[in-house]
Amino acid sequence: MSADAREATGEEPDQAKEGYGHLTPRMAVQLAAPHTWVAAILPALVAASAAAVTSPGISVAMACVLLVICVLMQAAVNTFNDYYDYVKGTDSADDNVDPTDAVLVYNNVNPRAALALAIGFLVAAFALGAYVIWVAGWIPLAIGIVTVAALALVVGAVWQDYRTALMTSQTRQMELVVQSTADSIRVLLEEYADRLDSIAEKVAADADLRPTVARSDTIRDVWLENSNGEVVYSCYELSAVCDVLITRTEKISYWQYHSGDEHYLVMKKQAGEKTVCLVVDSTVMYQQLISEIHVGTNGYIMIKNDDNLVVMHPEAVQWGIKVVEGRQRIYKDRTLDLSSLSELLRAQQEEEAGTLDYYSYWWTDPSLPRVHKISAFRHLKVGDSFWIVSAVVDYDDLYEPVQQSFVKVVFIFGGVALVLVLFMFQMFRL
Repeated sequence: MSADAREATGEEPDQAKEGYGHLTPRMAVQLAAPHTWVAAILPALVAASAAAVTSPGISVAMACVLLVICVLMQAAVNTFNDYYDYVKGTDSADDNVDPTDAVLVYNNVNPRAALALAIGFLVAAFALGAYVIWVAGWIPLAIGIVTVAALALVVGAVWQDYRTALMTSQTRQMELVVQSTADSIRVLLEEYADRLDSIAEKVAADADLRPTVARSDTIRDVWLENSNGEVVYSCYELSAVCDVLITRTEKISYWQYHSGDEHYLVMKKQAGEKTVCLVVDSTVMYQQLISEIHVGTNGYIMIKNDDNLVVMHPEAVQWGIKVVEGRQRIYKDRTLDLSSLSELLRAQQEEEAGTLDYYSYWWTDPSLPRVHKISAFRHLKVGDSFWIVSAVVDYDDLYEPVQQSFVKVVFIFGGVALVLVLFMFQMFRL
């Protein structure tokens, strides 16, 4: 099951669901991450020091209790973070995460034990906090509530602008990736078209010519077809089955063929009574130009024509099918909601480039989870028609880094607020 599906269902990864080991004290300490406690201890010490200067009657015992509360809350945050990173698949052994910073990844421990530990830290902090409030009275509590409310208002106001700015930056990077990919494909198609033009001119001048072509990583063969569309000559004897017409321009038509697991882009041009066909290995073309481009953690780049026919996709079964109708046919045993995807396709037909979010499914995941996606796209001119180059990524891949960055900023402001609140507690002779 994918990380997206686990998140949607609340299930843990399929690692040793039976026979979990015990959560040891050493693992509990690693989950609490003592190396991060400085962020909790320092504000408490600053507040205690300031209170000691202004209020000689400070209670050392109560100051220690407040310090423990801060540490417990920090430990709870760290443990929750490890738990959710594991459940969502953010942390994995493939990422070479530090073993001490990913206890659940490297130890056969039930994730629910870590969740229970985090809740235990919070309960302990709450119990101590209730005691401190009972001793200090309602005034410092009121000050704390007002401070937190003011902080929440400021954070809420800043968050909108912050999120918009960073999300715009992230989507701009996606647009640059799409533009670069489209440019690379355009250069290759122009190169293939020039090669096809050259061969077609020779065949038109000499009807008996048997053309040849130098093989490359992507150019596999050259054919001649008669007026009935039958292959009457093949330079390298490569045979393939015609699947579908992709695009027809004024001079060249683009077809999709396949032979076994290999897909071919066959470019055809009339030359007298014959048709010259340049056979390009589109599987290799996709692998070299596109498949190695990483978009988020599980995103991908796909290409479709102006009629929403899939030209290239990481899932070979989707090559040559219509985006909506073809998927409904492939997954006929599933109930798919493709309304949002259909709206995206309409927008991509009307606009030459852009970035849009929508809801669809991860077609590369056998469990087919429905997710929130972002698509950055650009039209690729093919003769008098166009193809659509689209980068697709999980919305959370862009949103979560933005959110995590903002949380760090919130922690800074929160630390300042914590110092003020703790100082007021100390001022009331705790």
